[in-house]
Amino acid sequence: MHKIEIKSNRIAPEEKDPALFYYGIRHVDGDWGTPATIEPFVAVNFWGTLISTNSLSDLFKTADYYDLEPEQVSVLFNQADSGEAFDAALLFPSLKKTEA
Repeated sequence: MHKIEIKSNRIAPEEKDPALFYYGIRHVDGDWGTPATIEPFVAVNFWGTLISTNSLSDLFKTADYYDLEPEQVSVLFNQADSGEAFDAALLFPSLKKTEA
């Protein structure tokens, strides 16, 4: 199963597990509390880090970022800093269709 975890902090390069994939979550301009996109790396407007057991490169096929829907923002709020990995299909329902 594809698992992800959400952290509110940046993960230092030396602390990253090479077996995992790390993505930045960008917040809305002018509202530090509302996540807006998931990106391979976020330099400014950083909201958090998404850590994944699988690559999410398919999300970025048409753009350098993935726009979050309101339902996904709710999942991020509920899971942030819980310390537990959860099924990625909860955040990205399309992943349910691709898993065996």
